[in-house]
Amino acid sequence: MICPGFEPNWAVEFICDGEEMTSNFVDAFSGSEITYTPGSVTILSEKPWGFSTDHGISGLVAYTPGACQDESDRFFDFTLTTTDMPGYTGQVAPICCRIE
Repeated sequence: MICPGFEPNWAVEFICDGEEMTSNFVDAFSGSEITYTPGSVTILSEKPWGFSTDHGISGLVAYTPGACQDESDRFFDFTLTTTDMPGYTGQVAPICCRIE
């Protein structure tokens, strides 16, 4: 599952391998190339799914069938609401997530 944010351009990617979950923090504007920083994920709750990564990102991912509309007017089934994001103050708008 990937949840891409914007302004600043970033994403958090969740990777499941069996019963283990890891994450990548994807920074699209850290320099001349996109960087991927691997990390761990701690599950905090279910329905909605609460998580925290060691990148300093935490939030809730809710199943919202066809209800999350991104900036390009596409619709997705999962919505991320961040509660913490490093280097960013203020409210981050809900972010659409997709399964890849």
